[in-house]
Amino acid sequence: MEGPQKFIDWLLEMGYLEQDDIPTDKEEIIANIRKVRTVAPKFYNICVCATAKKGAMTMTWNEIYEAADGAACGDDTLKAKDEARHQVRCLAMELGSPDLDNADCPEDAVEDYCNAMKIQFDECGNIVGLELPHWVEDIIYRRKDDAYLEEDLNATAQELAGGNIEISDEQMQRMVAMYRHDEDSNVAMNDTLESVVCRVLGRN
Repeated sequence: MEGPQKFIDWLLEMGYLEQDDIPTDKEEIIANIRKVRTVAPKFYNICVCATAKKGAMTMTWNEIYEAADGAACGDDTLKAKDEARHQVRCLAMELGSPDLDNADCPEDAVEDYCNAMKIQFDECGNIVGLELPHWVEDIIYRRKDDAYLEEDLNATAQELAGGNIEISDEQMQRMVAMYRHDEDSNVAMNDTLESVVCRVLGRN
């Protein structure tokens, strides 16, 4: 049984997915998960890792943090905290968020991210559970369709312009082509839309 199939079984068991959500078989959902593996491999690996470690003792970020409070350098609890922070930072950047290390208080940023996604860790600081953010699929897969991408590009242009702005077919085609070309266009949270609009329409 490959990773996507195990992941589906875990989603069903944890209640994130209902059997009724699978009208005939698992193939369509497995295909979607393969897309996640392609466009966000680190995120996919974390999710599959969570399915492999179900049933193990889990800890929240606050519990990891408190356990390491006052620990001496080299202590296992401190190593676990550093590992947890590192994995959350990598996950956030995989999803397109800014580097958490550049935040005013990086550990507060890690805590916010953990709370938002209900991230769980094992005692070594490895991510073993999280609630899947629906906006990842909503944005990534929505923008794979040119019609929806054009809607998002148009909305971004109107927002940047602060009002109504006419966009020609030629300009829209150029923006779509640029978006598809950019390496980070499959990341859910980034400035690709804004960058493309500014380049084509000449806005700062």
